[in-house]
This record gives sequence, structure tokens and C-alpha cells, in this order.
Amino acid sequence: MDPEEVAARVLRLRGERQSAPDRLRHQGDYRLWQEALIRLTWPLQIKGIITTWQLELVA
Repeated sequence: MDPEEVAARVLRLRGERQSAPDRLRHQGDYRLWQEALIRLTWPLQIKGIITTWQLELVA
């Protein structure tokens, strides 16, 4: 699987579960999840889908 397919799989799976991956138990998924959220935050804010307070990124 190429990296984009892996990232899409993680986002789909987490969307179905409606939960973020556990940072310690699923480190690879967590990293991909965080990167996706960082990249999507601005476009989603511009479209009015989310506001800053709705998205909490955990360092």
C-alpha cells in the first residue's frame, strides 16, 4: 500500500469509529491522524465547517 492509501485507511477507520487513535497504542495511526488534522484545519475553517475551538490537537 502506498502512503496515501494508508492515510486514507486510517482516516476512514477512525471516522467510522468516531474516535482518534490512541497516541501510545497506535503511534503510526496517531501520527497520520495528526498530520491530516493539521492539513485539513485551515481549509475546513475557510469553508465554515469547523472553528478553532472545535479541534483540539494533542501534542
